[in-house]
Amino acid sequence: MMPQHDSQSESDSSYPKLRKQKRNRRARGKKIHQKKESEVSRSEDDSDSKISDLNCSVSSPSKSSPSSHKMYADRLKSSSSDSEFSDAENNASNLKTLLASARQNAYQTLQAIVKISDKKVMFGYWSSFLPDQPTMPGMVCNQNIFTTVLKDPVPQVRLSALILLAEMLRGSKQFLAHAEGRAPRHLSFTSLSSVLATIICEVHRCLLLALLSESSTALLTQILKCYAVLTENVPYSKLDAEILLKLIKQTKSFLHHKDVQVQVACLSVFGSIINSNQIPKEIEDMILLHDFGSVSGLSSKESYMTFSSENSNLPWIIDICQKNVFSEGPLPVIIESLQLLCGIVGRYFNKLISFWHVIERIILWCLNSSETSLQLHGAKLLDVLGRCIINATNTEGAENLHLSVSKLWLSVLNGPLIVCLSNDTHKTLQSVCCDCLSTLPPKLFQELNSKQQILYITILLGMTSDSNPNVRGAAIRCLGVFCLFPSLTQDISFLSDVSECLKKSVDDVNVNVRFKASWALGNLSDALFSNRDTTFLCKEISAQFFYSTGMFCVQFSKDCDRIKANAVRALGNFLHYIPKQFLDLPLMQDFIRSSCEALKLALSATFMKVCWNACYALGNVFKNPNLVNHKVIDLDDLLHSLLNTLKSPNFKVRISAAQALTVLEFRELYGSLLPNIWKHFLFALSSATADVNFKELKHQENLNDQLCYSLCQLASLMTIDDLFAVSNDTIEATEKLLTSMWKFGSHATEDKILHVCSAIEHVTSLSNTEDAVQIIFILQDTLNQAVLAFYREDKT
Repeated sequence: MMPQHDSQSESDSSYPKLRKQKRNRRARGKKIHQKKESEVSRSEDDSDSKISDLNCSVSSPSKSSPSSHKMYADRLKSSSSDSEFSDAENNASNLKTLLASARQNAYQTLQAIVKISDKKVMFGYWSSFLPDQPTMPGMVCNQNIFTTVLKDPVPQVRLSALILLAEMLRGSKQFLAHAEGRAPRHLSFTSLSSVLATIICEVHRCLLLALLSESSTALLTQILKCYAVLTENVPYSKLDAEILLKLIKQTKSFLHHKDVQVQVACLSVFGSIINSNQIPKEIEDMILLHDFGSVSGLSSKESYMTFSSENSNLPWIIDICQKNVFSEGPLPVIIESLQLLCGIVGRYFNKLISFWHVIERIILWCLNSSETSLQLHGAKLLDVLGRCIINATNTEGAENLHLSVSKLWLSVLNGPLIVCLSNDTHKTLQSVCCDCLSTLPPKLFQELNSKQQILYITILLGMTSDSNPNVRGAAIRCLGVFCLFPSLTQDISFLSDVSECLKKSVDDVNVNVRFKASWALGNLSDALFSNRDTTFLCKEISAQFFYSTGMFCVQFSKDCDRIKANAVRALGNFLHYIPKQFLDLPLMQDFIRSSCEALKLALSATFMKVCWNACYALGNVFKNPNLVNHKVIDLDDLLHSLLNTLKSPNFKVRISAAQALTVLEFRELYGSLLPNIWKHFLFALSSATADVNFKELKHQENLNDQLCYSLCQLASLMTIDDLFAVSNDTIEATEKLLTSMWKFGSHATEDKILHVCSAIEHVTSLSNTEDAVQIIFILQDTLNQAVLAFYREDKT
């Protein structure tokens, strides 16, 4: 059988429609060919006419030879053909430029869309922009952003694509957290976690290819910026460690790039890695090695662990940062190195002893520098270091660094810090220096001589009136910290000066200043409360000082919620230790009434922290026997307000309200409200499981324990009339009470069980009345459940 040829004549074709299409194509081809021939002939005619015109124009009295005419004609024809070719090239070049501009504008439009769109909405379109399948040899992949990044010939278009990539990755941590690249993949289906892991791996691979192939400094900088955003959001602990290892290995070489912006971008990548809390343990250990390059080529996870032992030499990344700082190179590189050191100190403080001397030198060098920006970032490094020292006060590492910390602080306090605090031209530097002072250990402040102490306090007091709100807020916060220093707690002149500064901040236009002032006022109240059992409070503090400072709290309690939370805490402290001799003063009674009204209003606030602090503050009010027995406050009204708080949707607020309701130690103080409080406790105990919210699930057990303990406290105060009043509700809730008391007793402390035993003795003492036998028996059985559970757990 002869093979059939693809080309057939029209007569051979068995499809009329196909024949018609072929005829149309041939006709169109002839028309195009004729059109081209006519254009060529027309251009030749034009060139001939030009030649004749030129021949006439160049004719002279002397006769021209025919060869000269031919030479002119050939030259003009050649120039005509060259112009045609150049026009075609220009048209093609213009077309390429327009197409590149269209692509660039398209990416810029997408950038604007991504910026204004919700991250959740844009996440649904990731598969259209990012590769979601692993690349294999011979497989045709769909076009995505990296098609442009790796193959587009125009650098500006590639740059726009990289900017779009960075915008898409920014803020994607909540979505990428579901990625899982270490678990075995299912063959029957593809899970979302594996798809996300594939996207992450492909983005890393393509960015690495772009990093190795690019030579433009602008594009290299943008690729490194994409890496920085990527490392902020990717959960590397759930992926293969090889991904992050390759990233570190390749980007490390750009730390010594000739371009400053590339160096800065590379340092920012390492800053993002260090500040991430999703780094595998083996990679964390490598970062502080002496030579990372010796392990950068490893491929097995088992091999990584062999290099995780401590090294006595300086870590490679610390060495790079100190060289950048002390070489006095470009200022942006030095600043980025200092920011990287801030992240390293905050993350690896427990290993700081191996490179403490470097951090100390850098801080002192920066603070003594004449460049304000270096002073600023040196102060920020000192601030981070100080915070870490405060958080690690009770750890072993802090004890080893005690002498070094003292030496550093004394070097800073004796010179450079005062100069920075006095720099009125740079407000940011002043506020950061105030933050540094707030991390000063109390013992070190006490080691300063009195002149230095007075100097720093005077400077801070003056800064509370600064024109810049950041400086005012930082100075007020620092003074609030100083209020709790043992050497200043009983300094009435210092406390009075702080009180005057806070008085000016009540009406400050900046909400952040008012917030820090309310926080400092809470610390001031704590300082006064710490002296409640000493003669200092009675002899040194005047009623006017107490009244004015307390009224500041009342004014702050009328502000926004986050300011109100600090104010009601301070009010509870003031009412807790108000001296007995102040209670009969008219101005003090006015303060007490205003305070109680403010606390009642705070109980109904929508911000739960305000409600919790208000309950705690009322508990402090009830702890003051002088105030409770005084007629200036309405106990019934305050107890009613707390009962309404037991219905709060927040379990921590309910716990605090239950604690406050059982603070009173004598039955007479409850009046006729004790049975009502008992019934509210029973209802709260049953609703704790019925109204459970997933957010409050972790507090459910604590709420049950507190309600059971509060019932035991009330049982120890009950009279026979109270038993009759609560009998019906208690009998109905017997089953719930028995199970709840058993759970409470199984993990109760010994002190609480002693209270339960005293409640059992008190209830047993009421068993003389025959009508109350049933309710007494139920209460005894209920309370005994807690005791039995406690001793059973104790034996096991």
